[in-house]
Amino acid sequence: MEMHHIRYFLALSAEQSFTRAAKLCGVAQPSLTRGIKQLETELGGSLFLRGRNSTRLSELGVLLHPRFERIERAVAETMCDAALYIAALAVSDPTPQGLTSSAPVTF
Repeated sequence: MEMHHIRYFLALSAEQSFTRAAKLCGVAQPSLTRGIKQLETELGGSLFLRGRNSTRLSELGVLLHPRFERIERAVAETMCDAALYIAALAVSDPTPQGLTSSAPVTF
């Protein structure tokens, strides 16, 4: 399971539109659709009921929605905690042992 798939799921559940969810996530609609399909395949069931003019959560989607929200919050908190820790180390020792400079991690 990949974090961007969880973000796609949460955006689609909020927007109830593949087009608007893709825009919210900053990806093309086919990428979002593919990510949702991959997540559904991995979980073994449909997360959304797709209609001609509507998209809504399936029973499995309703069940997993709060869990995916918790995962997203936990990842955001973890990223924040790590950034604060690294910043504190940089203030106390600009070249801490065991840490190397790298490209920033994006969430």
